[in-house]
Amino acid sequence: MRTSVQSRGFSISYRVEGEGPPLVLLHGWSRWADTWWDAGYGEALVGDYRVIAVDWLGHGESDKPHDPGEYRERPVVADIVAILAAEHVDRALVWGFSMGARHAATLAVMEPERVGALVCGGSAPLPALDGRRERMLGWAESVRNDEQMEAFLRSLGSPEESIVNSLARNDSAALSAAIAGFAESTPVADDIVAPS
Repeated sequence: MRTSVQSRGFSISYRVEGEGPPLVLLHGWSRWADTWWDAGYGEALVGDYRVIAVDWLGHGESDKPHDPGEYRERPVVADIVAILAAEHVDRALVWGFSMGARHAATLAVMEPERVGALVCGGSAPLPALDGRRERMLGWAESVRNDEQMEAFLRSLGSPEESIVNSLARNDSAALSAAIAGFAESTPVADDIVAPS
């Protein structure tokens, strides 16, 4: 079942299927909730879990603002918490892929009582401090319109069907803002303080 919740003045779309312990799925950049089913995971999981797959802000059927500030970690976590509240879920298993892995890890750090277990795949949930922020800001600049987005996805080796679907389901300027906001949430070496 597709539904949505209002969070921070935006509509956040998500898909809920199955019975059992709640499992939140957080997709990667330029994807959406249904891609978990397209890849075969959704059907495999709904027999054992109540799957809550999120179209995070800027993706799929969720609203698509163009302000990078809306995509920083704290606001994205607020969106996930709003979904959990709407679904009357106090604590869930959380699985994030790629950029969704970072959102999942951030949820676990900011709202530890909400996360029963955490799986992060396709990306390290903790950012590297080796120029990642600058690279991501460069990527954000390179996908600001559909032509740039198509060229970027092709450079990654994305299959044709994936490129067509991504362009149809997303807004390039919103995806650019999502990368920029994500990059601005990435700490730099000066932000890291050694424990005393």
